[in-house]
Amino acid sequence: MNKLKTISSAIIISLITFNAFAATSVDTQTSYRLNKVGVVSASDATSLNELELIVKEKAEKAGADFYRIKSIQGNNKLHGIADIYR
Repeated sequence: MNKLKTISSAIIISLITFNAFAATSVDTQTSYRLNKVGVVSASDATSLNELELIVKEKAEKAGADFYRIKSIQGNNKLHGIADIYR
C-alpha cells in the first residue's frame, strides 16, 4: 500500500511539473509586454485545434513560454504562423 502511494505521488508530481513548462497562448494586448524570441509555423493541419497543437509543440521545443498565432490560411489543410515569446 505504501508503494502505491509513492508511485501515485510521483505520477502526480511529474504531471504538474510537465504542465508547468507548457507554452501558453496569449492575446495581442498581452504580447506587447513580452519579449519576442522568434516565429514558428505549422502546416497541413486539418482543424484549428490541430493547428494550435502543432504551434504549441513547436513553441515549447523552441523554449518559448508563450505564443500568439498571427495568421491562418487554407481550406482543407490549414497553415499558420505564430510569434513566440519568453
